[in-house]
Amino acid sequence: MKVADGVSKVVKVMEGVAVLALWCIMVLTASDVVSGMFRRPIAGAYDLVGIGSGIAVSFSLAVTSWKKQHIMIDTIYKRFPATVQALWAVVLRSVNGIVFAVLIVYLFGLSFDLTRTGDVCGTVPWLPLWPIPLILGCACLGQCLVMLSDLVGLLRGGRT
Repeated sequence: MKVADGVSKVVKVMEGVAVLALWCIMVLTASDVVSGMFRRPIAGAYDLVGIGSGIAVSFSLAVTSWKKQHIMIDTIYKRFPATVQALWAVVLRSVNGIVFAVLIVYLFGLSFDLTRTGDVCGTVPWLPLWPIPLILGCACLGQCLVMLSDLVGLLRGGRT
């Protein structure tokens, strides 16, 4: 199995997680509005929507990068020779991968610290905080896999 095939499967799962998180946000928001009409708003809805938004956005990063749907500055980039474009692509993907790898280490460390302290969400006391940075770190891991796959493709002479 090629690296790109494996990464493609991971990205599809991440896309499903992002879609599910977005769907949950919509259901929660609609339910909160309806229950608010009866003076029974959902406790912690604001925090839960924030957490869901973070999950939706972070898991969609790798999907967007994989599908090449992110914003590119083609106006300047396309004026350079192909070798400069390829070198620039390698540098950008390397820096991106390093930044997200550092972010993974930080988020996993934060998750372990929150596990140790036992912190919970302020408005939703039954919700521990430690899974949130762990989930976001997993999303960053997906972005690193996409960058690594792109680097492998570029170094093999392919255009990604």
